[in-house]
Amino acid sequence: MSLSAFESRLRIAYRECPCAVLPNALWKTLEGLRRMVDPVLLSGVDAATGAVHVLHARDDERLIVHWGRSAPPPLPDRAWSAGCRLALVHERHILSGHFPLEGVTSTSRYFRLVHQGAAAARIEAPTGLAFRDVKGRQEVAEVAALINRCYAGMALTPKTVGAWLDHPTAALDLWVWLVERSTEIPVGLGIAELDPVVAEASLEWVQVLPGYRRRGVGTALVSELLGRVAERVAFTTVSGELDNLTNPEALYRRCGFTGDDVWWVLRR
Repeated sequence: MSLSAFESRLRIAYRECPCAVLPNALWKTLEGLRRMVDPVLLSGVDAATGAVHVLHARDDERLIVHWGRSAPPPLPDRAWSAGCRLALVHERHILSGHFPLEGVTSTSRYFRLVHQGAAAARIEAPTGLAFRDVKGRQEVAEVAALINRCYAGMALTPKTVGAWLDHPTAALDLWVWLVERSTEIPVGLGIAELDPVVAEASLEWVQVLPGYRRRGVGTALVSELLGRVAERVAFTTVSGELDNLTNPEALYRRCGFTGDDVWWVLRR
């Protein structure tokens, strides 16, 4: 089928159940689809209801869409061939034995949650801190530096961070610092993307310096971002590593995110 027809059906299914259909925000998968060489695109529609019930997209290197409404989609020949190095698969397909794990050399597991409905009343910045908008490209070095301080071994560059502003869903008003009032030094950062086509916001980065954790900084940042998108989106999504020692999933659930979807990244 054509790429445009597949994208249309993917949007329909994604709006209905975003976290079950894809492991990430829709715009990321669409960008990946458009970069694929000779992709194999499969979809199925229920003849009686017209509802999309199967979606599958891959090329020789990656499998990035694999979803079935009531049952696992079929695995066509070569769907996970020797040449395919990356697959994004929902945990239910792994646990059911539907998806073969032969040859897999590494796996990572990610939670995916959604926030729907009206945002709760915004939470004020913790005592001594204040929200401030990030000054776009003027502060990409500061953004990279703060994120790097939050992760052992992280080495983001200002060039990489600056490229995020070129995303089709970039929204600079959704880049926000929490700073010390007295010094203006950033201690926390929140970044969200906004996709007006499907009315989705996705939380991409919520970072708090180690010395400021467990003081309500992360909760305040998430609350602020949800408040800024409340009148502009139908839902907000977020994902994160399940094995992260800082337990970000607990933070998002406290802020009203729900769901039980887990995605596996398989590499070989």
